[in-house]
Amino acid sequence: MDPQDDPLREGVEQRARELEEFAGSGELPGREPTAVHDAENRWAWLRLAMKPAGIRSRTAAVGICALLGSMVCMGLGGGRAMADQKDPRLTELFEGLAAATSGLEAAPIEERIWQLWADADDDAVDRVMATGTHAMAVGDGAGALEAFNAAVARKPDFAEAWNKRATLYYLLRRYAESIADIEQTLELEPRHFGALSGLALIREAQNRPFEALEALERVSQIHPQLPNLRERVDRLTAQLGVAI
Repeated sequence: MDPQDDPLREGVEQRARELEEFAGSGELPGREPTAVHDAENRWAWLRLAMKPAGIRSRTAAVGICALLGSMVCMGLGGGRAMADQKDPRLTELFEGLAAATSGLEAAPIEERIWQLWADADDDAVDRVMATGTHAMAVGDGAGALEAFNAAVARKPDFAEAWNKRATLYYLLRRYAESIADIEQTLELEPRHFGALSGLALIREAQNRPFEALEALERVSQIHPQLPNLRERVDRLTAQLGVAI
């Protein structure tokens, strides 16, 4: 694919232009209010997806923010840990995550979970994943897909490879493929709040709010302090006139 035709790169550049105007006016030009929610939703998932990648390039970080809207850019750091979703230390971490009473308390636990999830215990896969995540951050959709395909093929029992590719498919609006990868992620790691959050975003984009709420209810049982979770739930419950 010609980089000039890459829809992810085009999305980054378009969002950058819109947000320059948004910063001054408070309104996204030529868009309905729901478009702001869509942009913020895309940030909500990619903010999670980028955490373990160790993205340190300011250009890459700005690209992510430009693509995904006006939410605060945070949590892009990461670092290599020890193992993947099978690490036994995750059990205690998830207990702490569920019991956390504030975002401040939950944040370091979440970060540690991402670090453990991110390590494939395979140096070649780790390198490919880093390449793919950086490519996704700078809008190189073709390069990111090539990398994540390679990671999935080399280590199909690595949940985070499936989750990263699901994130990319979501950003490209290839929702059926994203859902398929989310299902595989959850098969390998049922506690993956990032994948569940992404599933909710897709269901919102498909105008299936009840299914979005179901996914968010599962998130709330695992990570009740996930940033913006309450706001997303409140928006959907107000739309539907129900509560979870």
